[in-house]
Amino acid sequence: MRTFVFAYGCTFVIAVWFANSLWRIISAPVVPMLMQHPIGDIAPMDAFQVIWVKSPALVALFASSPVLFWQMWRWLSPRVPQESRRWAAAFVIGNSLTFLGGGCLGWLFLRSSLSTGLK
Repeated sequence: MRTFVFAYGCTFVIAVWFANSLWRIISAPVVPMLMQHPIGDIAPMDAFQVIWVKSPALVALFASSPVLFWQMWRWLSPRVPQESRRWAAAFVIGNSLTFLGGGCLGWLFLRSSLSTGLK
């Protein structure tokens, strides 16, 4: 678990370093909608929390997911029969690709619904 925490921490620091670029990518589909229907901040810290904490945390979770799945496999492997342990690479790669693919698919659905939602 320490390895995952370390990997998550490193990817979080890198994501915070690129927080402005991440925010431009995340907010791109919403900006045209907000130009037509402006909203106000709920609290003064909302922009800070979303741009500098929540977005990098989510990106770090997705970026460090292969390490998490590898740690899960290392925890499960003593309980798996010897002939089934050869599936370790398939488990880690398959779960990581499925997790990342689900996140990308969710982003594409959200992006398309935001761009066509309030027209």
